[in-house]
Amino acid sequence: MPPVRSARPVLSVPQPPTNPSPAARRHARHRLRAPVAGVRLRGLLDRTARRLGAIIAAVDRPCRRLLRTYALILSVTLVSGACGGGAGEPRPATTTSRPGGQGTSGPGAPVVAVLQETLERAAAERLSAPEIARLTAYVGLAGAQAVTLAAPRAMDFTALTDYPLPTEVPRGPVDGTTAAVAAMTAAARALLTDPASQVAVGDLGRRLLAARAARLDRPAITERSLAWGRHVGENTATWAGTDGYADLARRARWSPPDGPGTWEPTPPGRRPALLPTWGTLRGFVADVAACGVTPPLEVDTRSGTRYAAELRRLFLASRQRDAAAEATARFWDDERAGTPGPAGHWLAIAARLALDRRLDADAAARLLAVTATAIADAYLVAWRQKYFWARPRPVTMIRAVGWDRRFDPYLITPPTPEYPSAHAMVAGAAATVLAHTFGDRTRFTDPGQPGASTRTGPIRSRRFPGFGAAARQAARSRFLGEVNLAHTVEASYRLGRCLALQTGGRLDGVRDRVADPDALFGPGPGL
Repeated sequence: MPPVRSARPVLSVPQPPTNPSPAARRHARHRLRAPVAGVRLRGLLDRTARRLGAIIAAVDRPCRRLLRTYALILSVTLVSGACGGGAGEPRPATTTSRPGGQGTSGPGAPVVAVLQETLERAAAERLSAPEIARLTAYVGLAGAQAVTLAAPRAMDFTALTDYPLPTEVPRGPVDGTTAAVAAMTAAARALLTDPASQVAVGDLGRRLLAARAARLDRPAITERSLAWGRHVGENTATWAGTDGYADLARRARWSPPDGPGTWEPTPPGRRPALLPTWGTLRGFVADVAACGVTPPLEVDTRSGTRYAAELRRLFLASRQRDAAAEATARFWDDERAGTPGPAGHWLAIAARLALDRRLDADAAARLLAVTATAIADAYLVAWRQKYFWARPRPVTMIRAVGWDRRFDPYLITPPTPEYPSAHAMVAGAAATVLAHTFGDRTRFTDPGQPGASTRTGPIRSRRFPGFGAAARQAARSRFLGEVNLAHTVEASYRLGRCLALQTGGRLDGVRDRVADPDALFGPGPGL
């Protein structure tokens, strides 16, 4: 660390006139404040240095290096706390824990607010997890495209499949925040179907844009930015209309394969297959061929087979389930109606970090866009693989082999085939993007979804040492909830990470910075 040189404060202060005006008094107080603060700070540092020096001299040699390091850290902390980052500079923002975790301050807060409102409205419309992921990816990409002209480094939108670049480019400077909010609002209003949702997003956008215009106080730039942002949002919505989603209900229905060892509706509700043709939609970026897909285990319940061992492992774990396992399974479940699902859970983590780190509109829009797009591609690939392999859920096979004819998993089994695990894929994909942006050793607190609880009480927030640790726990939660085999969870987690490198790598240069353990699970039954 290079030495820091600070100028010695000047102590002489001009004397004010005999009858100073109010403006002169304010000017004199301003001239006086900085020297006095400097004297106090220097005195504090001098006293601290003398005391630490005496302590260091009195201890044995092995401890001196540790104490010198501590002294350096303490000095930097004192300077940061006393200076507060400079006169007039706001302190780092803290976020609130409303649904989705939306904060209220920070340079990128308007961008975050629009995406969070979109998530909440999508949950209110009872959209499924893949549908929420698709919607937020389009809205996020609209915001990222809108700030391109104002950003120092643009994303590579040519990597998107069949993406039509905007035909109109503004001539003159553009305010990135205004353009991003206008684009995201326009895209969200076009893609949400409930009129109440459209009104809610539109009202939020107008409030944010009005506040930004008043703060910017540059009418020409504001109008140019609004026009550009709306053009990008409409262009993105038009592109979304060509991905096949509008024709999804009219496509050929999926017929479950007959015979043992294939998927069938599961108790308690025995719901029909969820969106079996989702995998036919156009993807965003990811190329699954570049990752390769580990095939699922062959369904064979005879003693000595790998599948029988994996199924037995889950069954024994269910008999040993404790409160800690239940809390982890419930914390990451995200399947309750009216919640934004796994996509919303991970995007809430990204949004809180964007606010806490005070990312500007460009960085916040890029982070949310790449995270949402990686999640959406993970869902698309997961659904393609699910209905291709059509593997049965554990509850079906445990009842079939007769270990427990009334076996019920801890979590309600989703109405989709078992392999792969979409939860584990989404966790691996999102964690890879976040680790690329902030580093995998970034500590953060996740409050989870509000309202979730177990038999021991409400779910408490969790502190994680890094994104990889959180993603591995999210992946394991599907085994703990008894809805996925351990082999499925491990293979799905790694596939999600690979897909994120395909999506994020081509779109925004994402690199893998998440440690890849050999296995998510320990030896023996359970964990």
